[in-house]
Amino acid sequence: MNVSPFFTRRLPFALAVLCSLLTGIGAFSSQVTAQIEPPLADLSQRLGQATLITYACNFDAQTNALRIIAGLAGADARPIPADGFTISAQVGGGIGVLGQERIRITPITRRAPMRIVVVFDVTDTMPLAEMVRAFSLSFADELDPNDEVALITFSADIAPTTQFYIDKNRLVTEHLLAATPRPGDNRVYDALLEGVNAFTNGGDQRQAVVLITDSGRRNTDQTASADIVARARQLGVQIYPVAFFYEDAPDPEELIALADQTGGYAWVYNADRSRVAVGAAVGDYLNQLVRLLNSEVEITVDLAGVTIPVDAAQGLPVDLVIDPANERTLSASITCPVRPLDHAIRFLNIDDGTTLTVPLNVNVETTSETDLSDSRVVYFLNDVVVRSTTERFYRLDVPALAPGAYELRAELRGRNEQVLASTPTLTIYVQQGLRLNTLDGAQTNLAGEVQFQAIVNLNMNLRDVQFRISRRDTPETAEPFGAGVAPVQDDGRAVLTVPDIQAEVARLFPGDPAGSAYVVSAIVPGESPDVPLLAVSDPLAITVSDQPFVPGAAANQAGNASASVNRPSALGSLVSPESWVYQPFTLPIALIVMLVILNILMFRQVGRARIRRMIAVQDRHELSDRLMAITVRRAGIVKTHPLTKKTVYIGRGSQNDLNVGDDVAISRQHGVVMWRRNDWYFANRSGRVVSRVNGRRRRGYVLHRLEPITEIQIGNTHLYFHSNAQQDISEMTKTNL
Repeated sequence: MNVSPFFTRRLPFALAVLCSLLTGIGAFSSQVTAQIEPPLADLSQRLGQATLITYACNFDAQTNALRIIAGLAGADARPIPADGFTISAQVGGGIGVLGQERIRITPITRRAPMRIVVVFDVTDTMPLAEMVRAFSLSFADELDPNDEVALITFSADIAPTTQFYIDKNRLVTEHLLAATPRPGDNRVYDALLEGVNAFTNGGDQRQAVVLITDSGRRNTDQTASADIVARARQLGVQIYPVAFFYEDAPDPEELIALADQTGGYAWVYNADRSRVAVGAAVGDYLNQLVRLLNSEVEITVDLAGVTIPVDAAQGLPVDLVIDPANERTLSASITCPVRPLDHAIRFLNIDDGTTLTVPLNVNVETTSETDLSDSRVVYFLNDVVVRSTTERFYRLDVPALAPGAYELRAELRGRNEQVLASTPTLTIYVQQGLRLNTLDGAQTNLAGEVQFQAIVNLNMNLRDVQFRISRRDTPETAEPFGAGVAPVQDDGRAVLTVPDIQAEVARLFPGDPAGSAYVVSAIVPGESPDVPLLAVSDPLAITVSDQPFVPGAAANQAGNASASVNRPSALGSLVSPESWVYQPFTLPIALIVMLVILNILMFRQVGRARIRRMIAVQDRHELSDRLMAITVRRAGIVKTHPLTKKTVYIGRGSQNDLNVGDDVAISRQHGVVMWRRNDWYFANRSGRVVSRVNGRRRRGYVLHRLEPITEIQIGNTHLYFHSNAQQDISEMTKTNL
């Protein structure tokens, strides 16, 4: 025969009802009458206490917080509203005292399974059938399905503890329905100790003893309450007495003290003593007990900023204090395993002793075992906060800083501004640039008096500029020349006058052939020889004339010009005066040749002007949606730059879009890649510079349309024009440059 699950679940209830009818039918009418009489004073209402018990604690490294599982209820055995109390925590015996803003309490919708030992009085003074029914319906059936329950029955004797049952109906059927009342004095406190000792050790699982009795000590020699409390605290067990006055009398104050001192709760009934009323009251109390056990909360304690001892992994004491609005102050202690977390921050692209001349994004890398989503990086320059940001970089505006040494460091800070990690302090050097040229702009065939000028930033308070010269092929062996030093004037210029450049070069570099090439530079030294220069210019390449300089050269040049009439011209004898007499066709031919040469020169000038105009003036053609790029390879270093602008200037100097280094074979304004006429072009920016495009030498203003892969060489630097999707430059090389 098939039995429905409903019938099977309610079988203990039916048997309990049948037992009750058989044992109490004679007194039914009087009990019903007693039910409607006003109840006597209920001791549980008079002596109830709010409770706080903690029994599990975990450390969450991701949030750097403790998660404590606790039972919290008011004197009415109900949850205390979240706005009905304040809470604080003391961590590690005083190393951190945290207020309510660092603590969060969250109700637990379904608590973790727990273990319960029920100590059940079966003396003959108990209304046994009503107690079994109340236990079955109001307690066993209402517990979490995964809770484990064991049973100890007692009277004058104490029965052994049963196994722990997950199937509570089986526990009732096998051990309570067959129970019979036993005569004799009870041993309620000895049985209570047995119930506590049923738990062999504490742990993260919650453990409780539930006592159901109407008995007291009766002047018998039983276990002292202090011993029961001590053992319960040792094992982390809470005691929940449910007592009532019937034919016997319990000890209300002692039971309430047992509950209070173990973090439990006590119910004591002393009203209508009829079987029905007592059974209903105990059933209601057991319902309240289940509700109380389910009223768990998670207390999250934020440890940010708390110094964690090295040995905290063995256990860090945490003391909680809760102050309800209309209750007594509650406190509880728990030991939590905690370990110090690892945090780190380091600079990625700058080292100690770095010299900077251009703006730099100072990048840092942060690592942590905790969540860094709310963290910040604070940057210090000379111990002054220059940026506090969630981003991992700081834009160091080098040109805006006075030249000299600076101390740079960074801190990783958590959500409460506590310092998680710091970088070492770096010493960096800011170096300003100087613009160097000759006063008249000439750089070739210099002779006689030459003036060199270095232009400085007036805001940098630089005083004297030193000028040096070296052979072009050995720039590291520079020598002071001329007066060597020139003061910075009010207009920001330092001017060095060399009266005779040829004589000065001959003095410094004896034996050099006439017309040799040299490099001039300007510097501002640091405070000592051990520190970098405060300012330095780009090298200025010059050549010195191989013709002797003669004072009053202007007059001599006029004489030389008249004398040159007698010299053969570039056209040979075709234009000599003698040929005019004897060769009547010479003059027309000479004029034609001169006109052809003039036209060629004019066309070249027009072409150059058009290219210069193309460089200077952008047309209205929109950039192609196909993104192109320039990859630069220099000294083994490869870097790719997407072309997001219509005009990209290339040269030796920080003012260019692509700064290709300090190679003296590269002009400061060397070339340009530009989007014109709905296509990409490359052109030199000066009539004197030389570039190679796909291996072909290009001098001066020459316009070259760029193919999807084009190789350009400027000095010792190689540039590759290609699609942004193409990244392997080994596939782009067309020539053996």
